[in-house]
Amino acid sequence: WDDQAWIAKMNNWQKTLYNIFLMNRNFRIRGGVLTIESAITGIVGKGTPAVSLDYKIVKGILKIEERNLKISDIYSTGRYTNGENHNATSSELKVDTFFARSGRSNISLSGNIRNFKNPVILGNISADLELDKFSQFTGLSEKFNISGSVTCKIKLMLSILSLKPFESVDWSRSSITGSLNLTEAQIKPLNKIMPASFINGKVEIHSMNRVVLKQINIKTGKSDLTMNGSIKNISIITGNNSALPVFECEVLSNEFHIDDFLIPYSNKNNRKDEKIVFPDSLNIDAIFKVKDFHSGKFKASDLDGNLKYHPKKLMIQNFSMKSLGGSISSKLTIEEIQNIITADCEAQLTHVDIGDLFYTFNNFRQDVIKSDHLDGMLSGKAHFVTAWDLSLNLLPEKIKLTSEIIIDNGELINYEPMLGLSKFIEVEELEHIQFETFKTSVDIHEKRVLISQTDIRSSALSLSGSGEHRFDKKYTYRLRVQLSDVLWKKAKRKKPENTEFGYIIDDGYGRTTIPIIITGNKDSFEIDYDKQTARSSLKEKVQKEKQLLRTLFTPASDHQNDIKQQGEDTIRVDREENAEEKASNKHEKNEDSEPQEFIIEWKDE
Repeated sequence: WDDQAWIAKMNNWQKTLYNIFLMNRNFRIRGGVLTIESAITGIVGKGTPAVSLDYKIVKGILKIEERNLKISDIYSTGRYTNGENHNATSSELKVDTFFARSGRSNISLSGNIRNFKNPVILGNISADLELDKFSQFTGLSEKFNISGSVTCKIKLMLSILSLKPFESVDWSRSSITGSLNLTEAQIKPLNKIMPASFINGKVEIHSMNRVVLKQINIKTGKSDLTMNGSIKNISIITGNNSALPVFECEVLSNEFHIDDFLIPYSNKNNRKDEKIVFPDSLNIDAIFKVKDFHSGKFKASDLDGNLKYHPKKLMIQNFSMKSLGGSISSKLTIEEIQNIITADCEAQLTHVDIGDLFYTFNNFRQDVIKSDHLDGMLSGKAHFVTAWDLSLNLLPEKIKLTSEIIIDNGELINYEPMLGLSKFIEVEELEHIQFETFKTSVDIHEKRVLISQTDIRSSALSLSGSGEHRFDKKYTYRLRVQLSDVLWKKAKRKKPENTEFGYIIDDGYGRTTIPIIITGNKDSFEIDYDKQTARSSLKEKVQKEKQLLRTLFTPASDHQNDIKQQGEDTIRVDREENAEEKASNKHEKNEDSEPQEFIIEWKDE
């Protein structure tokens, strides 16, 4: 017959199939026996004949010479026919059996290809694979050291849009089901210094859109994880790259070390070349429970929370744990925006050991007050915002914090700025100050740590004060120190000059207050009498006394008007009066019952 079109189509299909499965993967036929029995019936010159062909392959060998890889013991039987219509649409290739081996790995399959015009592939595949051998064939061995084994059973139906199987699959009309069992699977990146991961468990393919994870156990370094859940929209299965994979699971861990999953850097120069990449093609919704958690010095137990990830955004919600002698609950959002990684955290701390807190976080990278100086239980709430570039370099100008804290049963031990108060008051108890409770707020803004006005009642002294720490390690404290009568007399006996402060504030309850200012940096500090606070306190006291006098001596009918003027009064600082002026003023004051404006002399010497 002379149906050249049919012959060309058959040759095209055979060459394409051969190229896809063999030539494109550098396979070469290096052995085996192919037996063909065929029958061709029809009338020459009148249409396409009926064609049937039975084949048998025995001891077939395929090699990839470049990698020294071999597939041997290939055995297959099957039949080809062009069907009742003698054309591509009715053609079918049936594979009764196919078996091949490479090392201890083997694969067997059966199935058929129908309709060569719009091919449909039906098949059943069973395989026992050594993962190291599999990685060599697929090229993964160039990036990972892989070992272990996987057993799989797959049933598939693929609708092909052209004569290029697996390169043009109509996934909407296709299906894959089956399971994979991983046994001591090990994977370790070759170009990163990270511990190997050992994986055991079962993966079930329920449909083209859903894969189920059953008891997937992962051991990495000292860490262990067990995952149960499902993955949807897997592009490698569905071929749909526009739909984002969705990972829904529960993750349980008896012990988790975060260092097992971080990429260490051998030197700082390498770190500049490394960039953190937030995936933009993944969705995660996971519940996690960790019995023991470790990150550097930080240890915690009974971690519980919900993790959600959408492209470029990670959220941890309903998070709680026990750590540092107390409990911590929080919610955290980490997001990549315009090459900046931002973290926004709201946290609640209950009875956390403040000394351990400072020790665990390396004294928050400051040298002014350290874990050795502190003891007590910290409670409070905080809202913290920070940021890094993609190389995880901290951006200090982005750091913001608002917090309200309470410290119970606190201790301040051998804190040098406090010991420096002995310049004015020599009190041994300053070496170890104990206090029952104090409340304060701490804010961070524009590279400054601001401590609000705080009252402390301690075993050695009572004080009120505020402070500021700058990121350049300079700091300022403004304190008002109150001493009990006993301590005041004790200090006065030891240092008579304690009476020479210029102005000593009485708080109205018989308690003596001395304004102090402490300034310093990480290397040194200075303590001095705080003239600014003294002036402010004096002005405040004079205003209160002046208002009291107005209230006492102003007629009742004018009282309301005087109240309206309360905020308008000022203190006038004037020169020293001579004796005659004083006498004159005194005389005028006796004659006039109206309150007079205060005249104050201030000397800075």
